[in-house]
Amino acid sequence: MLTANINSITINNKTNTASLLRNVDFTLFPNNIYTILGKNGSGKSTLLLALVNLLDNNDFTIDGSIKLNDVNLQKLSESEFAFVRKDNFRFIFQDSISAFDPLKKIKYYFELFNYSLNEIRGELNYFQLPKYSEVCELYPHQISTGMAQRISIVLALLSNPNILLLDEPTSALDLPIINLLLHRLKKYVEQENKIVLLVTQDIPFAKAISDYISLMEEGELSQFITPENFFNKEV
Repeated sequence: MLTANINSITINNKTNTASLLRNVDFTLFPNNIYTILGKNGSGKSTLLLALVNLLDNNDFTIDGSIKLNDVNLQKLSESEFAFVRKDNFRFIFQDSISAFDPLKKIKYYFELFNYSLNEIRGELNYFQLPKYSEVCELYPHQISTGMAQRISIVLALLSNPNILLLDEPTSALDLPIINLLLHRLKKYVEQENKIVLLVTQDIPFAKAISDYISLMEEGELSQFITPENFFNKEV
């Protein structure tokens, strides 16, 4: 269970302080897919980064609490949070190529953890990627944006986190792969204690995949409600 009670997130510069997010209050329960819809600049990605302590503490201030089960993550040291993040979270960035070190081959990321070769092959095949023997020898500059996004998804799924965070996961994917991702994430949350939280502007994808949907507008997040209620509510 992930709970956020955030009064505000502000960005600080030399001359003033600007509010990015306000009054964010939600609890995410296992075995569900949660989606945040919103336009560019509404604060969706900032919220995801805040949940896993990836905002620069020198520039951003979070007023509030973020709890994983009964642990207040805001009270942990950087090193303590790093351990919690490693054991519980995986974050799939929208700009997946930039998430890879340009000097390291893709095999470096698969070899960081003790994934079985059969599991790797299965996920690569599912997402219509080349064989592992080919993928592992590539450098980030040798793969397309769509391939980078799919490899990031594969790596995240292989690590089997309790909470999977995805930032615009369909932005570089074509429709057949989007459908594969939809079914794979639905299967993923059927496992015990798994939560998926994603942010997107892809309304058809959100409508098809979500158990609960919220809207981010001008730094404020609405309550999570079912897709039926979200899309049928009066405007």
